[in-house]
Amino acid sequence: MLKDIKYYRDRIGLSQSELASKTGLSQGRISDFERGVRQDCFLSIARRLATALQVTLDQLASLPPR
Repeated sequence: MLKDIKYYRDRIGLSQSELASKTGLSQGRISDFERGVRQDCFLSIARRLATALQVTLDQLASLPPR
């Protein structure tokens, strides 16, 4: 899960710091998610990331759409 954050972030032209600001997460946590160092993610965090990245939760989790 969350392996495509960098792809979606780059697609809309956000830096890690900008995404962190939009989601209330630290830039370090965004970096950890992108590098796969950290994979623990509560649904509330996933929702904030999906909203900020303008994607669905399924896209964020790399699940096929229903």
